[in-house]
Formats: sequence, structure tokens, C-alpha cells
Amino acid sequence: MFNILTVKHISEIVHYQFLFVKEISDGNIILVNARHVKNVPGRKTDVLDCQWLHRDNLVKLASSHVQHIQKTLTQMNLQIHNVIRDITGVTGLAIIDPILSGEKDPEKLAELKDWRIKADTSTIVKSLKGDYRSEHIFTLKQSFQSYRNYQLMINECDSEIEKHIKQFESCIDLGMPKK
Repeated sequence: MFNILTVKHISEIVHYQFLFVKEISDGNIILVNARHVKNVPGRKTDVLDCQWLHRDNLVKLASSHVQHIQKTLTQMNLQIHNVIRDITGVTGLAIIDPILSGEKDPEKLAELKDWRIKADTSTIVKSLKGDYRSEHIFTLKQSFQSYRNYQLMINECDSEIEKHIKQFESCIDLGMPKK
């Protein structure tokens, strides 16, 4: 009846934990710990709980790709993390895209900084002098594409959550369940 792909059992001393089975609109079933569900932000419906948990997983996966991006930049000896706070911010993305397109000139890359970056251009140029080997660019490209893909999925998830919240709010306004 069910096509179970992954089962995870975590047990220390307590063997009887309250677990809920949640079904997402596409038919996927997620087994969740009830204690974790109560801390999920937003209104409480089964569909919303599942979508918030799914969104949380997407955010965690996206952040792991950000870490891969940072590690690759470090392996390239690019010290941009010392100059800009958020590699996925305006300046970080503006610099990474041209690197992936083949730009290696630190001066051209430094010109792409956003006006809010406090570091001067010469400091950014120094931080962008590194080793632009093809294997590093390949790894950076893969991690960056994965990060962007997860950002798209998070946006889709946000849209779906918003639909359910509006549906829920309209039910409250009418005082009866919406079909």
C-alpha cells in the first residue's frame, strides 16, 4: 500500500514517543515528532504543518550548499568572506555569476560591489586574487546551481503556504470550513 523510501528511527531510553503522520497535498507522507511540530511557526493545520516542515528542510539543504560555496571559494584562496558578510547577498551573487562565466580579473569583479559594502575596492580586489582552477569553478558552479534550485523550491513552497493561509483565513471569516 505504501511505498516507503526512507525510515529513520532515533531512540535512546524513551521508546514511546508521540509521532504524527502528516500527508502533504502531493501524497507524500512524513512522520514527524509531535514535540517538534508544536514549535513550527504559523497557523496550525495538518497541511500547513507539513509544508512548514518541508520548507525548513529546504532551507537547511540550501544552507548546506552555501557552505559548499564558501568552502570552494576558500579552496580557490579567495578571501571574499573577509570583505562581505553574506556570499548570497547582492554583492556575493554579483561576483559569483561572472566568476562562473569565466571572469578572473579581480578589479572587474570588485567593481560589481554594492554601494552598501563598507570595504573599499582595493580591499575587495585583494580578496579576489586567488586560484581560478577549472575544477574549483566546476565545484562552485554545481554548488551555486543547487543553491539557486533550492531557493526556487523555497519560493514555490512559500507560495503554496500562502495559498493555504488565505484559504484558512477565508474559513475564519465565514465561520465555517471551506470545501
